[in-house]
Amino acid sequence: MNTIIGFRNYLANGSKHGFKSDLCEKSIEDMTGFLNKIFKVAVALGHIKDNPVKRELLRKVGTPSGHHKAIDPATLEKCKAMIPEIEDVNVRLYAALLFYNGGGMRPEEVLGLRWEDLDLESGTANVRRAVTHVGPNRTIDIKSTKTESSMRYVILPSVLVEILRPEQHDRGYILHGRNEEEPLCYSTFQRIYRKMQKLLGIQGQYSNYDLRTTFATQMIEAGQSAFSVAQMMGHKDSRMVETVYTRRRREGVEAKRELIETLNKKFEKPDPEFLPICTPLTPAQSL
Repeated sequence: MNTIIGFRNYLANGSKHGFKSDLCEKSIEDMTGFLNKIFKVAVALGHIKDNPVKRELLRKVGTPSGHHKAIDPATLEKCKAMIPEIEDVNVRLYAALLFYNGGGMRPEEVLGLRWEDLDLESGTANVRRAVTHVGPNRTIDIKSTKTESSMRYVILPSVLVEILRPEQHDRGYILHGRNEEEPLCYSTFQRIYRKMQKLLGIQGQYSNYDLRTTFATQMIEAGQSAFSVAQMMGHKDSRMVETVYTRRRREGVEAKRELIETLNKKFEKPDPEFLPICTPLTPAQSL
């Protein structure tokens, strides 16, 4: 039991142990649940007598679980209109890939894109890898996508293709470091990210991870099923889309007003002004 508590505390203070940041409550609970399943199997097989994971004795640890949010439509439209006019090539490419892509790509997946992964003629990109910055010195880590289902094709709409085409190369990272075979280092990426936020006027309001939530929300509001959206985003099932990524924006709810009004129209009281005028019957007519 003490080992389980120590492990959870270790995760809760991950930034002190080489992680990018401390893990949140939800991530620690998920990992504890995974351990619980392993020990249950061990008990069933007779390897141990008791399951050491006692949830009722474990206090909550880790940073409070945060949630990404969907960008409101007006801000999103403003940002998309500004992106083609950004002068800094790297900032323009990063913003365009983040805001326009048709698959809700993670920022790490955008950084991992290479020119040979793109087919500008068909307007598609093959998501194969992710580039992350880890450790105290923010070293570059290049790996395959988060899960096998994350490896997918995403749609590149025409506006994105037109931004990419003038900068197209035969191979190499789209957003690269000192040479085309080297992805962006942490400091250069942060400079590009902060400059993008400042130019688009969203610093302190939205993060680059909010674009993934925005994509999911837009697709759901447009009538796509959670399973369809999950496939586009690289999830093996719809649970993440339903419980994490989809946010109900006020604008999305308001768009359903006409449907709601139609369902309730027959219960409305008729307007007296438009009621037919009835002439009272004479005694003879009433017989």
